[in-house]
Amino acid sequence: MKRSMDRRGFFRVAAAGAAGVAAVGRRYGYAQEPIECDVVLRGGTLIDGTGAAPVLADVGIRRGEVAAIGVAMTGVEEVDCTGLTICPGFVDIHTHMDVACWPAPMDVPLPPHEGPYPELHSRMMLEQGITTVLAGNCGYSAGAIGAHLAALESEGMPFNYATLAGHATLREGATDLRQVQARLDEALREGAYGLSLNRSHGAAAEAETDELIALVRLVGAVEGGLLAVHRASETAGLIDATTEAITLGRMSGAQVQISHMRSRFEPNWPNAAAAYDLVEEARDAGIDVAADLYVHPGAGMTVPMAYLPPEYWVSGDREALEAARYDADLLAYVGERVALVDPTLFFPRAAAYEGYGDFSLIGVVQSLTTWDRPRNLLDQIVDLALSSEVPVRGTPLPPMGIYMNEMSLEAISQALARPFMMVASDAGGPANIAPQGLVPWSFSNTARLLGTFAGELEAERRQAVVAPEQPETPEETGNRDTGQGAYRPGRGRTEREQGSEGNAPEASPPPPDTEDPLQEPEVASEVQERIQNLRVLPYPEAIRRMSAMPAERMGLANRGRIAPGMAADIVVLDLANTRDVSLPYTANARPRGIRRVYVNGRLVVADGEYNGERHGVILRRG
Repeated sequence: MKRSMDRRGFFRVAAAGAAGVAAVGRRYGYAQEPIECDVVLRGGTLIDGTGAAPVLADVGIRRGEVAAIGVAMTGVEEVDCTGLTICPGFVDIHTHMDVACWPAPMDVPLPPHEGPYPELHSRMMLEQGITTVLAGNCGYSAGAIGAHLAALESEGMPFNYATLAGHATLREGATDLRQVQARLDEALREGAYGLSLNRSHGAAAEAETDELIALVRLVGAVEGGLLAVHRASETAGLIDATTEAITLGRMSGAQVQISHMRSRFEPNWPNAAAAYDLVEEARDAGIDVAADLYVHPGAGMTVPMAYLPPEYWVSGDREALEAARYDADLLAYVGERVALVDPTLFFPRAAAYEGYGDFSLIGVVQSLTTWDRPRNLLDQIVDLALSSEVPVRGTPLPPMGIYMNEMSLEAISQALARPFMMVASDAGGPANIAPQGLVPWSFSNTARLLGTFAGELEAERRQAVVAPEQPETPEETGNRDTGQGAYRPGRGRTEREQGSEGNAPEASPPPPDTEDPLQEPEVASEVQERIQNLRVLPYPEAIRRMSAMPAERMGLANRGRIAPGMAADIVVLDLANTRDVSLPYTANARPRGIRRVYVNGRLVVADGEYNGERHGVILRRG
């Protein structure tokens, strides 16, 4: 009995004492007797996903759910989480994880997949702490949603899986609008969370307004219907494209989710703030609109997408593309694009595709050595666009790509400062793709957010970014502001309970390297200031943007938070040391700091590595 009394979890609170116990008791509830659990995570700092301040509390898991927090509990397995952070599994609201179910060559509509689900795609999500994904984005999805979900369910999924219905997929082979409407209605009844539109490229990019209105009103008519919009432009036309997305929400009543809300290339960055303002004005007017983005400056594109206007690669009209090589105006356009795109090239996406070893424009051009006549630059790009089969009908994208920087870290930071902005990976790829063919944020988007854009913000900056949803109690405010055991990532439980960092000896810093320019005081100060300015989200808010916020957007009542009765999707991480360590040519490098991941109460990542277990469930709207 004495041992149980000593381990009563509700005493494990930052600034242990009556005030701390009262704060945890109000938040999570008390228990009179020890609760028996399958797993108890002991001594970790809990960030519960709501944006609330961290607390030091044990977390118990039983039969796939969170059984208890901060109360007396015993566990069949007990995990020491001292010095670590416990947070909800991340919910990724924009992925293409369904593309892994596509047989090669890809086709539309996506047929039922016969497993198993690829391990590469499993680990790219789970090892960065993503436990729930929403697929079917950017206009493409499974054709028969019910059959697709049933097939995946029978295989067993590594993570929780939900999908949208893609507009381009619904249109495939349809003879009239009524048929497209009937397909969407069926998809929604079979569990699709809504509709995804691709207004930038593909078979549905040029859909008439009447068609869009007819479809989005179907989405708005169902409870929690989500309309995910890939805007028509992320460059010069992004203001009009943002206005269109908002208008569709106003006309339909659907929840609008603007996908990867980025402003591509430096000349267009000033327009990003105006687009964000449009969203905030719409929200103030009662329109339900939000957005997401991945937090990496890069982008992956094909050579035709990078260098040709959309009308030459969207339609799939090979004859028109062939004739384009003689267009003088187009040649001038290509020259301008080369000047814009080539300086942003980051690395060659080589090993994933056959036939080329370098996907910068000059690298690809040099690979084509069988020409029978002199070619100008436009000739070369048209040849590339015509050189291979189309992987997805309706999206004439040849299997060759370049990787470029299109955003600055500061531009991403400014986007994250907006309260409506969620974080999503945009990850996915064919089942047979090599890891080098995938972009870094497919594997470490969450770690980059926590390592680059989140941190401990001073009160003024914290309030400027996000206002607390509920006022703090005097006890909670006192605990945080007095320094009595205030939360510091990486501090052990003993240090926090002592309320002082001075009791532990400090390591002596290494002597400065005078030959390293980063060690020069002026340079080091400038770099440090830039790094600090990027950190616009306090840790609890950053985690909310990847957990409770997207879960609520999808209507997932039992995911995205850690609270008794919620599904036990849980991440244990070393928050201070969580970061993206990938390089462009090692995109699949495991993120650093993610220690353990649980899906529905079962361990799937141990010591940062996916163990091959499949404990996810299929999620259906309603």
